[in-house]
Amino acid sequence: MKSPTETSDEMDDYPKVTRADLDRAMFGVNRKPTPRKRRVTMLLDTGLVGHSLDALLAQVTDGNRHSETPTGAAVGGEAW
Repeated sequence: MKSPTETSDEMDDYPKVTRADLDRAMFGVNRKPTPRKRRVTMLLDTGLVGHSLDALLAQVTDGNRHSETPTGAAVGGEAW
């Protein structure tokens, strides 16, 4: 018997989503078509904007840096 947290296609009441379903899909809010991207203007705190990559990297030390994470063999077109 499967636990309540496991999923099974046999127990799914919904039909499978196909590529055709995704091609017909429309992004919307309150059932009204809405563009996915919108130009916005925001005010940011100067402390947030003032950070640069160089300043952040300058704070990296041997004491706060983690070791390399093993990710296994390449599975796609990765080239290192």
